[in-house]
Amino acid sequence: MKSKKRKYLARKRDHNDPNIFRVYFRVGKIYIRLPDDELSPEFELAYEDQLATLEGRALPNLRKPNTRKPRELPNTPAVFPIASISWLIPRYLVSDMWKGYKPGTQKNYRPALDLLRAELGEVLITDLDCERVDHYTAMIARKFGGAVADQQKALISNLWEEGKDHAQVKRNGKANPTIDTKVRYRRVKKTKAWAPEAHEQFLATARSTLTLAADVLYFTGQRGGDATKLKWSDLEIVADEETGEPIWWLRIVQEKTGTELWHRLPDPLAKRLAKEPHISPDYILTNVWKRKWASASVLSHAITRHFRKIGVTGFTMHGLRSSAARDVASLGLGRDSVKSITGHVSDRLADDYASDFDQRRVNNQMVEAWNDDLRRKGRDKAQAAAQAMPPEGRRGKLRVVR
Repeated sequence: MKSKKRKYLARKRDHNDPNIFRVYFRVGKIYIRLPDDELSPEFELAYEDQLATLEGRALPNLRKPNTRKPRELPNTPAVFPIASISWLIPRYLVSDMWKGYKPGTQKNYRPALDLLRAELGEVLITDLDCERVDHYTAMIARKFGGAVADQQKALISNLWEEGKDHAQVKRNGKANPTIDTKVRYRRVKKTKAWAPEAHEQFLATARSTLTLAADVLYFTGQRGGDATKLKWSDLEIVADEETGEPIWWLRIVQEKTGTELWHRLPDPLAKRLAKEPHISPDYILTNVWKRKWASASVLSHAITRHFRKIGVTGFTMHGLRSSAARDVASLGLGRDSVKSITGHVSDRLADDYASDFDQRRVNNQMVEAWNDDLRRKGRDKAQAAAQAMPPEGRRGKLRVVR
């Protein structure tokens, strides 16, 4: 059986034995070694892996296909009842509240507003109460999941607040109908931080493009989407006022929250970037083909594939963000130190990232105090027993046993 013709396949003589040809994935002057047997499943997987990286896509079997059909929205009337959901939505879209959202949030809310219009479009906002909102979110949770249901509830609350600015909405002293309603989404377990042994094994075996990505993700504590967009121009190097040593600062604008951070790079990352060639004139992180990573998803799949290759499971790209938060929390400088690297605005999220270490640290302190108390009680008991013993050489009174 002959092997298939492949665009990026190349063969070169072995340096040690000229009679043997080795097989490579070749693009330009870059050669990546492949398994020698071109008919083996291992060769097929290795070739597809390199092809996926080159084309900026994930392997077909690494991502579940989206089988959800687009929702068909019914035709809605051109004129909506005053104070109805459909009447309020256009006013909400031009409100100061809407203008204050980041573009990503607006993009996320638009299909959610279409769903709300389709399900409750002609319902007056003032006809909603806690019970009716609970019935609605329960129905949405069954169809689309708890996260979508909670988003619908949040939008109802926003429309209620928007209604306060319009005299046509007769609230008559009613409270926001979403108050005291049920939360439908139960957050899954947070991303697992990388174990130190797995982290070291990854850095020791992965190619340089992946180890640089891992270092940037870990030492900056950022999400994959923000890391892949970091540019050399985002770096600022200043001299230390006392020692004159260079201090590397990185400017980060988080895509999800719009938060601007200035993060001083730890020495290992600063030293590596000082020696790192600018493969791309713009972007710090590039793939093996010397191009910017197409997306965070592509980088994430490349990291997962390498972990699978070395036989390590249970760790993902986002786990490096948890690793950074965990290790910063271990310094004992409080939640603000965690927030300064992750960029979280919420104390709850920062606490959540650091909770594993905090629980272990607090438990360790508690057991140390407990051990001290147990030792003290033991000494007191031994001392009391020694004081109760008769003087040496004197017999105690004999007791008659009957």
